[in-house]
Amino acid sequence: MSPFDLLAWSLALGATASGVVEALRALPLVQRAMLRRQKPWACDICMGFWTTGALSALLACHAHDAQLLLAAGPAYPVVLLFLAKLDEPRHDPPMPPLKDA
Repeated sequence: MSPFDLLAWSLALGATASGVVEALRALPLVQRAMLRRQKPWACDICMGFWTTGALSALLACHAHDAQLLLAAGPAYPVVLLFLAKLDEPRHDPPMPPLKDA
């Protein structure tokens, strides 16, 4: 496997893992755990790590190629970058009402 193939798999794996994390966090059971600040659900580092590991293992098993496990290393920072971008506020906070002087 060439380094470019490994990089391409890493980018795809990172993007997929961040989507899986966001999908899992949308589940009501996981949302309640996040509100209680339970790990790994409320932690981007933990969720990114475990999701990347699980997806890279599934990818390697599906493709019958153990070298694809090497894609997990470069995919992890991609997951963290995507999760940071997805968690940013999408709009400015509302302005407080004006007080009469």
